[in-house]
Amino acid sequence: MSEHHQGSDSGSESDNRDADEQRGVHDEDMLSARSRGRVWPWFVVMVAIVVAIAAFVVPLPYYVDGPGVVRATQSRVSVSGHPAYESKGEIFFTTVSERRATPYLLLQAWLDEAIDTLPEKVAHVAFESAYEAVVQVQKRRERLDEQITQMARGSVFTPVVDRLACLRGISDLTGLGLAVEIGDWNRFTGASIAAFLGLTPSEHSSGQSRSLGSITKTGKTKAIW
Repeated sequence: MSEHHQGSDSGSESDNRDADEQRGVHDEDMLSARSRGRVWPWFVVMVAIVVAIAAFVVPLPYYVDGPGVVRATQSRVSVSGHPAYESKGEIFFTTVSERRATPYLLLQAWLDEAIDTLPEKVAHVAFESAYEAVVQVQKRRERLDEQITQMARGSVFTPVVDRLACLRGISDLTGLGLAVEIGDWNRFTGASIAAFLGLTPSEHSSGQSRSLGSITKTGKTKAIW
């Protein structure tokens, strides 16, 4: 009987140990499941943040062209040393914005018809072509300036050009243009030459009141511009 009782006691102890081990494994599974449940939302948030940053930062092999800022230019343009006249209408300065594309900008271009996308190779070809055209125009202007300077230094207008060049802001190009357009300076006085060039102000008079407006610009436009 004692042997049978001892055997039953040892069997019950092993069963208790197995049950404890099973409960321990179950508790560990519950803890790991809870920890995964707590980590998973943070992982999703981190992935969303990384994707959002990449959408604004990661460059793509495209360029995006769209309308830029539009600003009024009346308050930004001034000519020193001359009277300012009130302008009529509005003058705006428009720009075109070109930026390297990102996923966000490509999505914006897909939704907005005013924004165009260009592959990187096409954008480089267009830029090189435009830059080459600008360089050619600058070289042509330099050649024309040299030719005009030579004409101003060796023509019948050279004495007049030399006198005009003594004035601030007048070079050979401006002096030669004035000399050719005006011709004989002896036929003018200080008042008549201003009227000839259209530099006299417009006038609005009524009774005793007299107000001056902008210049008439009715004279030799090539000379005044």
